[in-house]
Amino acid sequence: MTIPNAQLPGRLEGRFSITLDTFEAVLAIRGRREDKSTNTPKIRGLYEFSSFLTTIYSAAELGDPFADYALVQVEDKIKEIETVLEKEETRAKKNRLEKSGAKVSYDLPRSTAPTEFRLSVSHYGAVVARLIVRYDNMVLDIKNQMHLGLVRPVLGKEQLRKLGEHIRSLLDA
Repeated sequence: MTIPNAQLPGRLEGRFSITLDTFEAVLAIRGRREDKSTNTPKIRGLYEFSSFLTTIYSAAELGDPFADYALVQVEDKIKEIETVLEKEETRAKKNRLEKSGAKVSYDLPRSTAPTEFRLSVSHYGAVVARLIVRYDNMVLDIKNQMHLGLVRPVLGKEQLRKLGEHIRSLLDA
């Protein structure tokens, strides 16, 4: 017995929410338009990235080899960002211990007005959203270490710039 397509359920979509404390992470979700008058480049945010990937994923389901290749590239980029974040998290923890000792602990600061996003995105969008939450925590950690004098501001700003470039390179994949 065959079931008509009209009676089959559609694609599953998960809904979840994330809360972000930093402007940098919020920008990674929302994105930014290009502004030629101020020479500000466009940043593709998670919303646009997820929409783009939904199209690619649909093409891959139809057997498009270029779409398959694009998905492989995205998966490789996700793995690369996960590795970068793991290294940075380990480095930050080691730095805190070396500069302060084991008897001093620090809580990450939190925004007085965090931004909550309710998301309904593709599988890849959900994975990237979790990476953005980790990025948000790293930004908080680096800024906190700069504030407490554990990291020189010049070095901290460079770390933030590099992390931002990695996240943006994923969203532009």
